[in-house]
Order: sequence, then C-alpha cells, then structure tokens
Amino acid sequence: MNVMDLVEVEEGKGTETEEKEEEKEQEVFVDEYATKPGAMAVTGSSSPSQTAKEPGTQPGAIDDSGNNGKVKGNRESTNGEHLSSQQQEERAKQGAKHPNGKQKKEKKGEINESFKDVHSTGKWGDISKTEIYVGIAIGVAIVIGAIVAAVVLLNRDEELLESPTSSPTSFPTLSPSSTIDAILVALFTTASLNELNLPSDSNFYTNKYKDESEPPAVRAMSWILDVDQRIHGIDSVADRFSLAAFYYGTQGDNWKNSTGWLSSSSVCDWYGIVCNDRTGVVEDVILADNNLANNLELGVPSIPSELALLSTLKSLVLSSNKLRGGIQGETLLDLKSLSVLNLDNNQLNGKIPDDLPEVGLSSLFLQGNELTGFFPRAFCSGKAPKHPLLAFGIDCDEVRLCTCCVDTVNCY
Repeated sequence: MNVMDLVEVEEGKGTETEEKEEEKEQEVFVDEYATKPGAMAVTGSSSPSQTAKEPGTQPGAIDDSGNNGKVKGNRESTNGEHLSSQQQEERAKQGAKHPNGKQKKEKKGEINESFKDVHSTGKWGDISKTEIYVGIAIGVAIVIGAIVAAVVLLNRDEELLESPTSSPTSFPTLSPSSTIDAILVALFTTASLNELNLPSDSNFYTNKYKDESEPPAVRAMSWILDVDQRIHGIDSVADRFSLAAFYYGTQGDNWKNSTGWLSSSSVCDWYGIVCNDRTGVVEDVILADNNLANNLELGVPSIPSELALLSTLKSLVLSSNKLRGGIQGETLLDLKSLSVLNLDNNQLNGKIPDDLPEVGLSSLFLQGNELTGFFPRAFCSGKAPKHPLLAFGIDCDEVRLCTCCVDTVNCY
C-alpha cells in the first residue's frame, strides 16, 4: 500500500467518524425536542430549523430521515422515564389521581354521586322528588305534633296542681265492694270510730239514704253507693263519706244554705267547705248560723263522730246553730290538725272535756251554752302540749276556776 492509499484510508476513517458524531448529535437533539409539548417531525437536515410536521403523526412525533431511518412516537420525560404515546394516553386518563395514586377530592360545587339522579331526573331511584318532599314534610309534622302534645300534657299537669278544686268533665268509678272496703278501712284506723260496725254487704245499703230513721253513717254509705258512684278524682272516698254523714247527722235538708252538698262535684265546691289550694284536702268547715241541729233522740252527738275522718281539718266553726248534748273529746282528739273550735251560742251542756287542751287549740269559743264544771287548768298554765290558747271565750258564771280569764276579754 502506497502513501496515497494510506491517505485515502485515513480520510475514509475521518469521514466515518464525522458521520457518527453527527448521528449522535441528531439523536440528542431529537430526545431534547421530543420532550417539549407540540414537537414537530424532523426530516432531511439535522438542523432544528429544517423540521416539518408530517401528516398522520401524533403530536410531538419526530421523523428523522437524515439517519437512514425514522424516529416516531412521542417521548415524554417523567422523572427521567421515556413513555410511548399509548402510555401517555393511559397516564392522561389517570389524571384524576395524584402521582401517589390517591383520588383527588371532589371540586367544590360538584354534585355528589348519590344525588345525581335527583338533580338530573327529579327521582332518587324509583322515588320521585315530590315523594321525597312529601316524606320529609310528614316527618317534620310528626315531630312537631309530638312536641305540641308533650307541652299540652305538661301544662295540663301544672293546671291540676295549681287548681285542684276545678271540676273535671269525667269521674273515675269504684266498684261497690272496693268503695265499702276503703271506707271501712278508714273507720277502723280512726280511734273514735273503730267500734263503728258497718255491714260490708252493698245490698244492705240500697236506698237507705232516704230513711231518716237510719244512723248517719248508714245513710252516708247508701248515698255513696246508690247516688254518688262517680268519685271525684281529687276527693278521697273517706272525705265524701265523712261529710255526707255530717250532713245527715245535722239534718242538712233543713239548713239555710246547702249549696253543692251531696252533689257529684268536689267537696271543695260544697258550701262552707274550704280546701287547700295546692293539695285539695279539706281544711275548714265553716257553717255558722246555718240551722244545723243534731238528732239527739237517735243518739247523734253534737259533733257527728264521722267528722273525725277529716284528719287535715284545721278549723271547725259551728257557732249560732242548734247543736245539743255534750262535747265529744274523743272525736276532737282524732282531728290532729285542729286549731280553731268555735261552738258558741248553741245548746250544749255538760262539762268541758279535761283532755280538750291536748287537741292543741289556739282558739276556743264556748260561751252562750249551758256548760258547767271547771275550765281545764292546762289552758291557763301554759303547759298545753302543742301551743298556748291565744283566744277563747266562756261563760265565767257557769264555768269556774278560770285563772287566766280576763272579764272584759274572755268572759261572757
């Protein structure tokens, strides 16, 4: 090989080296250009200025004809990775996800998937929007109705507590046997009445309330069973029985005023009866100057013994009537709450009971009667069991040894 041949070989090698270097430069250029959005196809020249878009190629496709072939398809750089066009499309479809694979939060204002049917068609499954609204309205109405009912019931309970004397529109009833049992138990547990034996057979009392020859207790039981029957919800059956016996025992048909007595209304509505505003129990019997007269021939005492059932009685005012006989200390002792006793200006006789101070009276007026004997010392000694006698009146000419009597105040 001569010198010329060597020169040609060297020149050929140089040419091949230059061509390889150009190919590498073009590949680098294609890689860099393909990573940019909207890359154009490159043909012919290795210079970027000679690039042209080839019809039918994907956006960003590169066609390099200067390197004895074509380089097609988008190349996308994501964290250093090269993706084909198909991979790019799949990545685009997954755009709703973050790179770490978690679903993005719904954008503000988007419709929840659960309510798309209601928004687009007016129905939620098979239920129309109208039916939904109707269901909601019914639910709200039920809640409001329950609240209103609760408020009404609470108000009614408060009214019953505040106004126990108001008359109800209906009355609870008791069977005859239970009514008799309730009264007999009350009589048995009252000291002055536990020996009062009344039959337990309801047939025994039929229509006997009309018979004036019958004892007041029998007539009262007959009235409870035959006439009253509707027992007032506030009154106890024992209270009604007690006052009915008092009515018959003092000849109530001849009273000046007997309004409400032996009616189906509450005893609190009967003339002369005062009840506690809160509890409805009887506290005062005030029947002064009302023509009360006990039938002494039938053994009826001046104060009918059945009155002892009124354990809450505080005042008994029977002044200026026609009551005869003595004062029954045992009946008064059963009235544990009694503090005022006015029996003045009647036809009472006998002695003042020695145990009367034990009742705990603060007011006692007995003048205008035919009482004799001694005035109980406990009233004047200040040794009364409950409280001292603050106001009293007696016939000082008939009743002696009243050491605390003041003529101008206590003597008549």
